[in-house]
Amino acid sequence: MLRTQTPSLRMDGNFHEEPAENVTIEGQHVTLRMSAGNMLKAAVVYFLGLDAAISVPLLIFIPWYLAVKLVYGVEVAKELTPLWVLGPPIIGFYIKLIQGLCSLYFFLFMQAARLIKDLPIYSALVSTYIAEGKLQAFLWALFWKPIIDIKNLDYRALFKQKFKQLEEWAVEKYLDFIELIWPCYCRTIRFLKKAHLI
Repeated sequence: MLRTQTPSLRMDGNFHEEPAENVTIEGQHVTLRMSAGNMLKAAVVYFLGLDAAISVPLLIFIPWYLAVKLVYGVEVAKELTPLWVLGPPIIGFYIKLIQGLCSLYFFLFMQAARLIKDLPIYSALVSTYIAEGKLQAFLWALFWKPIIDIKNLDYRALFKQKFKQLEEWAVEKYLDFIELIWPCYCRTIRFLKKAHLI
């Protein structure tokens, strides 16, 4: 009896162990499927988070390349290499251009809405400027006063002043040039002039 019980226990033990191994293997398959599903979800979320200039050309050209390769063969896909290489950057450029135009239109729309919202304030400001005469004084100071100043200007005095400024500038440039050529000589001369020895 002892001999007959040990094999049955061993069989019972093996019988009970096999389902446990199957359960662990199935559990591993389930965890692998779940981790693969999580990785796929993470990849899709990352891909959707990419800029449209990257994701849209990939969504267009990868299926197109695979379809051409499957339907027409590898030779046709190799002949269309310039399309596969230059197509995505061109599409990305167009997408960026469209994004820029849309952002410009949105900015202009918001500025127009702000202007329309502030239009009563601007109209009240203009009406007060016109009623108090500030607009006429502003236009006179901005446009007419410079013309009158130019008419009343003493050209000889202005010419002498500008000539003197030009002469000072030329002397400074000449001294800079001399200092560039003979720095030690110029330093010595300046020192002697400051010491009142020359």
